[in-house]
Amino acid sequence: MSSSRQAEAIAQLTEVTGGGCSEETAREMLEGVDWDVQRAAELIFDGAAPPPRRRMERFEVEDPPYNPPNPISSSSAPSALARALAFPFRILFYPLRALAAVLLPRSAYATLAAALARLSPAALVLGVSHLLFGPPAPRRDLLRQLEEDTGAVPYTRWLNGGGDAAAATGAEAGPGPATAQRRGARALPPAGAVLPDFQAMPYDALLARALTEARIACVVLISSEHDDVPAFIRTTLTDPAFVKALHDHGVLTWIGDARMRDGWQAVQKLAVTTYPSVIFLAPQPAARGAPALRILSRHSGVDATSSTALTSHLTGSLVPRAASYLEQLRTNPAARQPAPHAELAAARRLRAEQDAAFAASAARDRDRILGAMAAEREAGDRARAEAEAAAAAELQVQGQAVERAAWRIWARREVSERVINANSGGLRLAFRLPTGSRAVHNFAAKDTLTGVFCYIDAQLLEEDGNKESMTASAPALPTPATREEAERAMDAYLATHPSHFRFTLAVAYPRTPIAWAPSVTLDGVRELAGGAQIVVEHVTEKRSGRASGETSRASLAGSRVSLDAASRNGTPVNGPTSGDDDEYLTESDEE
Repeated sequence: MSSSRQAEAIAQLTEVTGGGCSEETAREMLEGVDWDVQRAAELIFDGAAPPPRRRMERFEVEDPPYNPPNPISSSSAPSALARALAFPFRILFYPLRALAAVLLPRSAYATLAAALARLSPAALVLGVSHLLFGPPAPRRDLLRQLEEDTGAVPYTRWLNGGGDAAAATGAEAGPGPATAQRRGARALPPAGAVLPDFQAMPYDALLARALTEARIACVVLISSEHDDVPAFIRTTLTDPAFVKALHDHGVLTWIGDARMRDGWQAVQKLAVTTYPSVIFLAPQPAARGAPALRILSRHSGVDATSSTALTSHLTGSLVPRAASYLEQLRTNPAARQPAPHAELAAARRLRAEQDAAFAASAARDRDRILGAMAAEREAGDRARAEAEAAAAAELQVQGQAVERAAWRIWARREVSERVINANSGGLRLAFRLPTGSRAVHNFAAKDTLTGVFCYIDAQLLEEDGNKESMTASAPALPTPATREEAERAMDAYLATHPSHFRFTLAVAYPRTPIAWAPSVTLDGVRELAGGAQIVVEHVTEKRSGRASGETSRASLAGSRVSLDAASRNGTPVNGPTSGDDDEYLTESDEE
C-alpha cells in the first residue's frame, strides 16, 4: 500500500475513534490487520491488543523497465476530482455519525463508523464505475491478487517481455535491455518469477475449451483460510520447472478459491475436501465413441501437491498416457463425432444378448435354488413325519408296557395266588428260572396252561423287582369271583396279546417246548404226564406274531432244572417256596 493511502487510513481510524488513539497506535493496529480500518476500529473499541505484525517477504526484483516512469502519477488528477465531488457528501456524514454515536451501542457504532470511513473519494469513484460498467470480474481479482502476493507474472507474459514490476505497479511496460538479454539466454525463468498461465474464464468454460481443443486441463483449488495454501502458492505455483512443463505441454491451467463462487462450484463438482488440490482432466473415449472429459488424477495435501511430485507425474505419466488420443482428436475431427448408426446397433444387439444371457442364467439359478429349497422342505417334512411316527410308536409301546404291567399284576393276584392257595394235586412240576433260582409246585391235573404260565410270570415279576410295573396304573380290569372266571378273562386277553408272556417253557429232556393254549388242562399235555423238569427262558420283546410258546429261543439266560413228578420229597430246591432238595441232579448240582 502506498504511503499516501496508509496516511489516509491512519487519519480515518483516528477520526473514527474520536482521537482516542495516537497515530503510532493507529499505525500499529492497521499494520497488524493489513490496513483494514474496520477491523482496527473494532479491536480498539473492544480494548484488544494489536495483533502481531506479519513479516512481509521481499521478492527479488529485476532492474526497472527501460522506459522511465512518469513522475506525475496518473491517478493524482482523478483523486483530486473525486475528493472535490465527495466533499458535500462527507459534510452530511458528520451529523449522521454524531447521531449514531448517541443512539447506537458502542460496538454497533464502531462498525458503522468504519463503514462510513470507507466512503473515501476513491471508494465513491469505484462505486460509480461499478454502477456504470458493472463490478470487476472476481476471477481477474483472484489472478491479480496472486500476482501481487507472489511478485510473479504469468509465464507467457514473461516470455513476451513482461517484468515483475508490471505486476506490482499495474503498468504494462516492457523490460529493460539487460532483462531481455538475460531472459533470452536461459531456458528456465528464475525461481518465484513466473506463474502458470491461469485462464480467466469460468470453470464450465474451461471444461468446454479442454474438450473442444483436445487438451489437458489442470484445475487448482485453494482456500485462503487454509494454512498450507500460502506455502503452496509460493513453492509450487511459482516453481519454474512445473510452470514450464505446463506451458510446454499445452495444459489449460485454472485456479479457483473455495470462498468464491466459481471456486465453490468446482469444489462441489469435483468433490474436493482437502486443500490445496490439483486435478488433471482430459478428453477420453466414451461408450458411444464421442470423447468425454474424464478425471485422470487427483493430488491433495502438501506432499502430493509439491512441485517435484506434480512435475514428475505430468511429464512421466500423465502426458504419455493421454498424448496419443489427444493428438488423434486434434488431427482427426471425425473422431469427436458420435459412433455411426451401425456401431450403435451392434452395441445394442450385444447388450441385448448379454441381457438375455444374464436373464437365462438368473432363471437357471432361480430354478436350482427353488429345487434345493423344495428338496430341503421335503426332507424336513419326511424327517418330521418319521419323528412323529417314532414318537407315536414310542407312546404306543409305553401304553402297551403300562397295560402289560397292569395285567401281570392282575394275573398274579387273581390267577397265580389262587393257584398257589388251591389244594395241591399230584402233578409235581419243577422250574429253573432264568436267574438261577428254582420253583416247585404241585398242580392238579385239571389245572390249565394259563394257570402255569401265570404262575411262572408271577415268579419272574417278583424277581425283577420292577417297582414301576408293580404300581403301574391301567384301565379298569375285570374282577372275577372265581379262579375259572379269572382264567377265562386271561385267555381272552392273551388271544389279542399273544406276546404278553416274555418267556418260553420247555421240558428239559428230551427237550420239548410247551406252547400256551387257551383252556388246555395239564392232563391233556403228554409231556407233563407224571411230572416234568421245565426250563424257563427269556425271549426278546420283539415278537414274531406267533404264540408265545412258539417264539424263537433268543434267550438272555437259561438253565435246566431236573424235575421228577414222582419225587419222594416234592419240595423245591433253592426256590422261593422251599429250601428242600428235590433229589434230582441238575447242572448246577454237578458244579
